[in-house]
Amino acid sequence: MLPIPKRLRDLSLRRKILLANFLMVLVPVLLIVVLGTLLFAGLRSSGTLRQAELALLWPERGAAMSVSYAVSDLRWQSERGGKRAERFAEACRLLEQSGVQVVIARRTDADAEAAGAAAQGTHGEHSAHRGAPADPRQASAAPTDLLYASPGADAAAVIAAAQQSLGAPDAEGTRWQQGTFAFVHRARTCAVYAYGHLPLPAPGEEAAQADYLRHAALGLALFALFLALVFIVWLGITLARLLSRQVLGPLQELREAAAAIGRGELGGRIAIHAQDEVGETCACFDRMREDLLAAREEKERYEQGRRELLVGISHDLATPLTAIDGYATGLADGIARTPERRRHYAERITALTAQLAHLVDRLSLLSRLDLGRVAFHCAPVAIDAYLRAWGEETRAAWAETGDTLTYAPAPGAVDLAVSLDRAEFARVLENLAGNSRKYGADAAGHVRAELSLARQGKAVRITWRDHGPGVAADALPRLFESFYRADKSRGRKPGHGLGLAIAHRIVTGMGGTIRAAQAAGGGLAILMEFPAAPLAAEDAENHTQERTDEHEEHLDHRGQ
Repeated sequence: MLPIPKRLRDLSLRRKILLANFLMVLVPVLLIVVLGTLLFAGLRSSGTLRQAELALLWPERGAAMSVSYAVSDLRWQSERGGKRAERFAEACRLLEQSGVQVVIARRTDADAEAAGAAAQGTHGEHSAHRGAPADPRQASAAPTDLLYASPGADAAAVIAAAQQSLGAPDAEGTRWQQGTFAFVHRARTCAVYAYGHLPLPAPGEEAAQADYLRHAALGLALFALFLALVFIVWLGITLARLLSRQVLGPLQELREAAAAIGRGELGGRIAIHAQDEVGETCACFDRMREDLLAAREEKERYEQGRRELLVGISHDLATPLTAIDGYATGLADGIARTPERRRHYAERITALTAQLAHLVDRLSLLSRLDLGRVAFHCAPVAIDAYLRAWGEETRAAWAETGDTLTYAPAPGAVDLAVSLDRAEFARVLENLAGNSRKYGADAAGHVRAELSLARQGKAVRITWRDHGPGVAADALPRLFESFYRADKSRGRKPGHGLGLAIAHRIVTGMGGTIRAAQAAGGGLAILMEFPAAPLAAEDAENHTQERTDEHEEHLDHRGQ
C-alpha cells in the first residue's frame, strides 16, 4: 500500500471525497489529451511515421497517397504566393523519397501576366491541357530565378522533361504513365516542375500497404486505449482503497472499541491516524473512554473508602460502646461499691459518650460539606494577626505535653488579608494540628510543628509543616480523600481518616487550594493558598494598632 502524506491524511472527509471524484474525471481526460498529443506529435516529427500520418488523414492509399499529397501541397503553397523554399520543403521531400526531382522557379511580372491571360483564355474550354497561356512564347520561356531545386538535379533538364512529358511547353497538370511521373504548375509568383521515374504500384500492393498501415494504427490506438483503461481502473481501485483505509479502518476500530467497552474493557486506546472528521470522532470516543475509566476508578476508590469507613466506624463505635456497656453493667451489678469507683465509672461513661458524639459530629459535617449544605460567612481577615492569635492560644496547650508550635510570617506578608470564614478556618487549623499530633511525632515522641505565611504572586500561602515520619510520595494525592488513612493500623493510633478530608472541603469551599508535599528534611507539609483580599478599614486600623503595640513592647524589652 502506498504511504499517505500527512497533509492528505488530515484533509476533511468531504474534501477527500471531492478530490477522489475530481481525479476520477480529470485523470482520464488528461490521459486522452496526452496520448493524442503524443501520437500526432510523433507522426509529425518522425519521417518514418509520415506514411502512417498520411494513411490516417489522406483518402488515397499506397504509393499514390504520398505523391497525391505532395502534388496537392505544392499546388496549394504556390497559389498562396509562396516565395520561400521552406514552404515547399515537406512536399519536395516526399517526392524526392519516391525518386522524383523538383524544381521551383520564381516568375517575373511578364510570366505572371501570361499565366493570368492563360487562365482567362482557358476558362470554359475542354482540352487535354489545363491552363494553357494566351502567349505560348511567354509560357515556354525559361525561368530566370530558381527558388528550389532537388539536390543534384539539372533544373533545365527537369523543366524540359516535365514539359515534354505533358506534351507541350505551355501545358500544366500531372502525368503518371508507364513508370514516368511529370507535374507542372504555374502560379503568379512561381512555377513548379517535377519529373522522375516512378513505377506504378503493382495490383493489390496499395491495398495491402493500406491495410497494413490501417491495422498498425488501429492496433496502436487499441493498445493506448487498453493502457488508459488499465490506468483508470488502477487509479479507481487505489483511491477506493485509500478512502477505505481513511474511513472504514477507523470505523472498524471504533466498532471494536465500542464492543470492548460493552464488555467492560476500558484500557484500550484507539489509534488516531489523521486529523479529519473520522480522526476527531475517534479522539472524542477515546476521551469518552478515558472519562469512563476515570469514573469507574473513582467509583472503585469511593466504594473502597466506603468499605473502609464502615470497618472504621464499626471499630470506633464498637470499642467505646463495649466499654460503656462494661461500665454500665458494673454500676448495675454493684461491682462499683464505693462512691469513688461509681464516680469513676460515670466519668468514663460520659467521656466515651462524648467521643461517640464527636465521631457522629464529624461524619455529619463531612456529609453536609459534600452536599454543599455548609454556609461559609467569608470576610476579609488580617491573616497575620489571625494566625498569630490562634498560634498563641494553641502553643500553650501543646506545651503541657512537651510539644512545640511556632509561627513565622515572611517579612512581606504581615499586611496581607484573606477572605475567610473565621470559625471554619479555625476548624481547618485544628484538624491539621490534630493530624500532626497523631502521626507527626519524632523519634522521641514529641511533635514539632511550624505555621508560616508568605506572599505567592497575587495569592497568600499558608503552610503547615511537621517533623514527623511524613507520608510516602504515592500516598500524598490520596490524603484528602474521604475515609483514607495512610496509616492502616487503626489499633495503634486513634482516628477515622476524616480530618484532612474535612479540611480540604472547607478550604476549597472558601475559594482556596490545598495540597500535601514532603517537607525538606523530613515530615509532612500542607500548603494552602487563597487570593489576596483588600482589608476592611476597621480591620486595617486594628491591625495597625496591634503592630504598633508589638513594636512598643519590643522597645520596652530592649530598654530593660
